[in-house]
Amino acid sequence: MNTLTHNNTFKNLFKKNKESFFLLTISFILPFIISSIIISFIIKYEDALIKFNSIEWIIFYLIAALFMAFAFTHTTFIALLSGFFLGWGGVIYVVPSYLLASIIGYALAKNLDKGNFMKTITEMPKAKLIAEELKNNELKIIILSRLSPILPFAMMNLVLSFLKTDFKKYLVGGFAGMLPRTLLFIWAGSKARDLREAIKKSTENDLMTIFVSILLILSLFGLFYYILRATKKAKILS
Repeated sequence: MNTLTHNNTFKNLFKKNKESFFLLTISFILPFIISSIIISFIIKYEDALIKFNSIEWIIFYLIAALFMAFAFTHTTFIALLSGFFLGWGGVIYVVPSYLLASIIGYALAKNLDKGNFMKTITEMPKAKLIAEELKNNELKIIILSRLSPILPFAMMNLVLSFLKTDFKKYLVGGFAGMLPRTLLFIWAGSKARDLREAIKKSTENDLMTIFVSILLILSLFGLFYYILRATKKAKILS
């Protein structure tokens, strides 16, 4: 298929799903803005948070689940907070919080899109072939998309829901993909003396940079491989 037809396919997909693409854009940008505001707030009340008991932390993580699901904050930021305030004990709170946020995000996206995205794809033969081929490697793609430190959690909730991924695979693959980077940022947070240092260490520490780079390379190359293979099988790329 020539480049012009290829471009028209995706142009039509965009035209028929403007609202869905708008939501994807917002879910990418919003966490950066709101997370900055939340960071300032939490630094201000750092001493009070340190004194939280178990019930208060449960309430905190229920709220965090909503914030992650609605694209108000990044999951990596929640992991950093967990490591700083709770150390490795934060795992028992943050993992259920992530899973709850995944469920809410999936249901929310499904409600908003109402199957329109996949309906549009099925009306476009080439796009349908790509989607079907990607479906054959669904679990691997979910794991790789969650493994990436740069693909926002809420945005991927929308994408995976729009594409009607199997819900069990969505949860299992999401958990498997997010666990390595969650543990990485919990570890980074636990090594800091104060919250500012935790945030600084996550971006400036050489060891962190190496681990994050490995996760990024694995996820992006993996996703590129499966998408490229799918497009070749659909005969879009010659």
